[in-house]
Amino acid sequence: MGGQKFMSGSIVRGADDVSNFDAEFTHEAPKLTPVDRLFLMNLDQSEFEGFTYVNPDYVPPVSLTYNSNGI
Repeated sequence: MGGQKFMSGSIVRGADDVSNFDAEFTHEAPKLTPVDRLFLMNLDQSEFEGFTYVNPDYVPPVSLTYNSNGI
C-alpha cells in the first residue's frame, strides 16, 4: 500500500474526531462553495438514476402567487 500504515483498533473520540485524516486535509482553510444554479442545472443527472432518497426534514417552499380566479 505505498508506504501507508494501517492502525487497527483506532479509537474514534467523537463525531468531530479527525485523528484518522491526514493533516494535509485537516489543516486546509475551510471555504464555502457558492451554488451556481446554471452549473447545477447542467450536471449529468444520469449519475443519480435510481436514487430515491428524500430528506425527511425538507419543507418545500410555499408559492405566494395569486391569480384573479382566486386560486
